[in-house]
Amino acid sequence: MSLCAAEHHHNPTPEPRVYQRRKPERTATYQAVQHHLESWPAHQREAYPDDDPVPRYVERDLRKYLECGILATALLVPVVTSVAMIS
Repeated sequence: MSLCAAEHHHNPTPEPRVYQRRKPERTATYQAVQHHLESWPAHQREAYPDDDPVPRYVERDLRKYLECGILATALLVPVVTSVAMIS
């Protein structure tokens, strides 16, 4: 078997893949948003009271970002594994 053919040879029983959670709460971006989300908009609104320095949708979206990937806020969807026939 040539080297090229060996590269394209597929294992008939591949190893099953295991889901690995990404853990967004461990990233620097997540931690920075989490640390400053309460103080930054308030500070900006105090510094620029005549303007809207932090639009509400930005603050809303940053809060949603913090919920992303947190299992406690995840939507649980039930899965039907069997159906009983009632006659």
